Amino acid sequence: RERWVPEASAQVSFLIDSSGSMKVHGEAVAMLIENLTRALDMAGVPTEVLGVTTGAWNGGRALKDWRPA
Repeated sequence: RERWVPEASAQVSFLIDSSGSMKVHGEAVAMLIENLTRALDMAGVPTEVLGVTTGAWNGGRALKDWRPA
């Protein structure tokens, strides 16, 4: 008798705020993301972890590059 095995048809991406204001939460966030990615991996769901930060307050160079000259 055949058995149905669920298959993931999506990927989960975690975008982590790595800015200075999040320094106090770094360890807790890292532990949470590690547990979530392990659980999803066990379920066969592909994951990726991305970090984002700013070079300076008010958007830094990225904001300056985005605004028209």
